[in-house]
Amino acid sequence: MPRNHSRRHPLVWLSGADPQLLEYSRQDRNRFAALGALTLASGLATAILAGYGARVVLGFPIAAAVPAGAVVGAVMVLLDRAFLAAARPGTGALRTAVVIGLRGVLAAVLAFVLAVPLVLAIYRTEVAELIAADMQAAIVETTTSYSRQVDAAEAQLVDARAIANGAIPDVGDDPAIKALRNDLATVDKQYQAALAAAQCEFDGTCGTGSGGGGPSYKAKMRVVVDLRANRAVAEKQLSQATAAAIAAKRETAEAEVTQLEGRVDDLRAAESDGLAAARELRRSPSVGDRLEALNRLSDFRTSVRSTWLVFWILLTIFGLLPVLVRFVMHVSRPTLYDWIAAEAGESRFEDAADFEAEVRRRMQQLGTITLSPEEVTEFLAYVRVRMVSLMAGDETAQLRVPAEVRVIEGAAGAEVRPSGGARPEISGGLPATGIGGRPDVGDDDNLERFLVGEAPTRARAGDEFSLVARIIADRPDPDVPSAAMPALAVGPDGVDVVLLVQVDSGLAGTDKLQATVRVPYRRGSAPVRFSLRAVREGLRRIRLSAWLGGTLLAEVELEVSAENHRVDESNQRRTAPIDRLRAEPGELTMQVGFDGARYSFQLISHRLVSEPVVARSLTESPGEAVERTVDMLRRFATPGGGYGAANPYSPATARRWVEETGVGLWQDLVPDPIKEAFWELRDDIGTFTIVCADDRVPWELLYPLSRTEDHGFLAQQFPVVRRVIGQLSSPRISLRDAQFVVPPRAPANASAEVARVREILRRPDGGVISHLDELLGVLDSGGAAGMLHFVCHNKFSLEKGGSSIEMDGGPFVPEMLNRAVTRRSLHDHHPLVFVNACRSAGAAPEYTRMMSWANQFMKAGAGAFVGSLWPVNSDRAAAFAETFYAELASGTPLGPAAMRARAETEDAGDPTWLAYSVYGDSAATAA
Repeated sequence: MPRNHSRRHPLVWLSGADPQLLEYSRQDRNRFAALGALTLASGLATAILAGYGARVVLGFPIAAAVPAGAVVGAVMVLLDRAFLAAARPGTGALRTAVVIGLRGVLAAVLAFVLAVPLVLAIYRTEVAELIAADMQAAIVETTTSYSRQVDAAEAQLVDARAIANGAIPDVGDDPAIKALRNDLATVDKQYQAALAAAQCEFDGTCGTGSGGGGPSYKAKMRVVVDLRANRAVAEKQLSQATAAAIAAKRETAEAEVTQLEGRVDDLRAAESDGLAAARELRRSPSVGDRLEALNRLSDFRTSVRSTWLVFWILLTIFGLLPVLVRFVMHVSRPTLYDWIAAEAGESRFEDAADFEAEVRRRMQQLGTITLSPEEVTEFLAYVRVRMVSLMAGDETAQLRVPAEVRVIEGAAGAEVRPSGGARPEISGGLPATGIGGRPDVGDDDNLERFLVGEAPTRARAGDEFSLVARIIADRPDPDVPSAAMPALAVGPDGVDVVLLVQVDSGLAGTDKLQATVRVPYRRGSAPVRFSLRAVREGLRRIRLSAWLGGTLLAEVELEVSAENHRVDESNQRRTAPIDRLRAEPGELTMQVGFDGARYSFQLISHRLVSEPVVARSLTESPGEAVERTVDMLRRFATPGGGYGAANPYSPATARRWVEETGVGLWQDLVPDPIKEAFWELRDDIGTFTIVCADDRVPWELLYPLSRTEDHGFLAQQFPVVRRVIGQLSSPRISLRDAQFVVPPRAPANASAEVARVREILRRPDGGVISHLDELLGVLDSGGAAGMLHFVCHNKFSLEKGGSSIEMDGGPFVPEMLNRAVTRRSLHDHHPLVFVNACRSAGAAPEYTRMMSWANQFMKAGAGAFVGSLWPVNSDRAAAFAETFYAELASGTPLGPAAMRARAETEDAGDPTWLAYSVYGDSAATAA
């Protein structure tokens, strides 16, 4: 029977070798079968990656992605076979180089495409977050833009309606009215002059000097009469023209009302359509969106490009493997198959007989395989047929083995066996390749870093100026305020930090006021320029802050004097230490700004840094609304409270009133884009931090609610803490050297509360501070100041300057902490300050800022501050303090400790459990 096993073997066919020639060399047949298997594996890998890319990147359904990948893989297998067949021995170095080059280009291009879905799969979370942030920004931009247009159109509509309903419009800018007013003024001036001249003539002080009603006086009076008549005519003309202008404007206003109503409706509809389109795009991002997000991610994440490069190199090498292996086989010691194929390809012999003789000689010279005489005869017969075809130039002819060529099965010597010499081995191995990991350089660089902001001290109103911000890795100049800081956790890959700029109402940004900077290993960041404009005169404040996820790292405040004349250039530089370069998992910060009329909100987390969103204008001062709310909460916290003994609220109704107040605060103050972002981020929130310059609003009362979501008060859902602008962050809170402040007129249970706290903290019994001078002495002691716990009554009145604690020696007020703030007296140990009194967390305006116990103590360096927003029930206040201290002393962080204390003291009819505001780092623990 004919020997055709290799011809039927698909792997040998894939290798591009001659199956008939391989029948007489089992060693070579196995080599080429392995090469065919490698070709098939390369094609299968290409098919899988192509199908995966079609599914992930192009969004093909599985039913379409699988056939598409199969087609691509089959094409690559066929191309590889063609390249392998073209690279057979004897083709020449140039042709071999061209084959390898062409296959290399094809492999590089294909790897370039196939590496993308792999990188997308690895960074799918970051890409999704970037797309979500972009879409959220688009939603916020759409909402803000249309809100401004709607507000402007509504303002015009209000004016037009007022005029149409009878309000008198201003027609002073009408040219005809202006001309008639000028004419009237001229005539009146002439009349007054003539009247004065007639009177002067009558008195005898001018003119003829004769006095009395003589001829001269009568002549002048006739002039006066004529001018009076002229003035009356001018007044009548002006009155008629004014009435006509008013009527015309009223008619115009009536027409404008309909137009403006339609414009407002169109703007609202356009806003709704824009938001719907943005949300739909956020739910189903296109291929272009994902690729653009990946490209942007690679701009600040070098690991993205490195990952893609690794995949590209590996896929390129894998795609080249079949051709490279064939090349190695070609350049290694040739086998009989290699020699025959090379000699036949070159066709150096005049006839088949010469070639047959050379084959016999070569077989003896190589000594690699010993065949029986019958097998040699059969083999040479096949070679003769092949040589005839090759010499005839018909390389594509279908070669047939003559009928006399047979396999002598079972005959002696039919097996291939080694000769007496050692048979050379054909190495199929490849040099080891791969991409090494980064060198072991350690985890952190242990450098001190500082946030630096530079801006001019003065600017001309209406002109632009620059704020330059950066993070430096060396100590600033001696004249720049700075502070020592622990080492930062910056690894070899660096860290991305978000810089945010907040300005008061007298300044405006000409571009986005946020930027992401890369803090590299062992270095500082590149500088970032923020463009600002002074819009009004006065002393203006700029707040620059650095964030890692939702965690505030550092902040600095600069002041710029906006003036109405040209100013000399002089820069200021402010520096703040960055105490750590790590984000607290799940921390979300809500920054709230207030310009006296409107609040602005901004959410900051590891998934989203939103643009500031401006809320609607307030209908009244927030202080007045807060006072009304506090008054009602005081009634609930007082035993037997309610609107009155005749109609007291039940506990359930009182709880409902507090909840409705929280829902109203959420609905009225928080803009819709911020609400949408909150609901989208809620499942990832672990801690909720509030940063607000206006400390009067009871943010702890917020009750987020939607049509489908109701999880209770914000303080029930997460640990809620506040942060004071300018607060010195501390991960540790000192409970050592506890001092207890108990004034003479303290609550009746003060001694019991102090004893219980001492017991929890395992502090020995001791005296208490009741005299103002003694308390001030403790605060002035600086580093010796320990934990402070107040059990007292705190009086709060906006009219009288805010908080006040009556002590022996006089009232203790927040202004008495100004020296401690300047010296940062509490900074060495960061003690806890707990003012367990009525409304100890309230704030009152003081000069150009809000002042409260929290602001003063935190800026003085306290590790944390706890105080109440409204009058509280003394018994429940003591219970809150006991639970809080017990949790904190056992190692529970600040935020969760306060949350558990709220849960332990919660009561349906008494809102004391919601009254407490906690300032500090939520993750801080007791030292």
